Amino acid sequence: MSQKTLLPETFEDLETLASRWSLPTQKQRWDKRLSSTMEEIQVFYDQMLPRMPDIIPHLNGFPLDDLPAPEARLLDLAAAYLEAALAVELFAAPDEPDVYPADRMTVRRATLSQSMQLEGVP
Repeated sequence: MSQKTLLPETFEDLETLASRWSLPTQKQRWDKRLSSTMEEIQVFYDQMLPRMPDIIPHLNGFPLDDLPAPEARLLDLAAAYLEAALAVELFAAPDEPDVYPADRMTVRRATLSQSMQLEGVP
């Protein structure tokens, strides 16, 4: 593997995608989908779709909590594919149509016990 290689050698054909789409957090992948055109998302989706049957078994050969860096980037790329699949297969748009604009929402997390306290559940 060369110094410039981001992904495992078997997946060198996806290198150009990795530099733009292999993002480590769900929020970054979501933002990437929302800021991309449908044409960009479709190109990414079309290149990833035939490789997914090879990606999953490859990643299954490694412990999730101790992935080598190239495999971690491959996992992030596969997760970005799932984000793109929503746009391509369900929405036909980068964001879900006819909903409150995503950039105007704030998501706040609470633990289950905190949520139950807020709702008055003993």
